[in-house]
Amino acid sequence: MLNELIKLYERCHHKKQSLILEITHDKICDWSIYIQHRDSATTIYDGNGDLNEQTWRAYLALKKWAIEKDL
Repeated sequence: MLNELIKLYERCHHKKQSLILEITHDKICDWSIYIQHRDSATTIYDGNGDLNEQTWRAYLALKKWAIEKDL
C-alpha cells in the first residue's frame, strides 16, 4: 500500500508542485505520515501509528483531495 500512496502522491505532485509528503518513524509515535498542500495551507493528512493503517488512511485522504481538485 505504501507504493500506491507514493505513486498517487507523485501523480498529484506533478500537477500541484507545492504538495509535500513526509513519512517518518520514531520510537514514540511509531510511523507518522503528513501530507500538505502548501499553496493553500491545506493539511490533507496528519496521522501516526501502525504503518499499514496510516498508509491506508493517508491514501484515502489524498485520493479524496485529488478528486475534489480534479487531478
